[in-house]
Amino acid sequence: MRAPWLLLPLPLLFACGEKEATDDTDDSQVEADADADTDSDTDTDVVEANASLSGTILDVSGAPVQGARVSMCKQVCRTVTTGSDGVYAFDALEPWTHAFEVVMTAGDDWSTPLVPLTLEDSEARELDAVALEF
Repeated sequence: MRAPWLLLPLPLLFACGEKEATDDTDDSQVEADADADTDSDTDTDVVEANASLSGTILDVSGAPVQGARVSMCKQVCRTVTTGSDGVYAFDALEPWTHAFEVVMTAGDDWSTPLVPLTLEDSEARELDAVALEF
């Protein structure tokens, strides 16, 4: 007696249909189109970092604050420390919204909350800050 399970694969083999024809199309036109698309100057848009921000950090009496850390953050934070004149400066900033923060560590530990600050293309903004007593 034959095993009945051996007959089952045969109808499945014949039900699959004929072998597909091979693709004889010339693909060189498609490849040429793909190469042409990469030559466009709109493939990557680069934002120029041409904005700047500077200012002075003062205490409540109007004296400059030395050693304050000022940060501008987007995806990465850039931090500068004020000199004896209380001045800070950032150049080559991208024209978009950053988070601005001032941190004091010289005896009076405090910081401002992160404040959104939007810079325009080629803008040179001055922003002074006064350290308030709490």
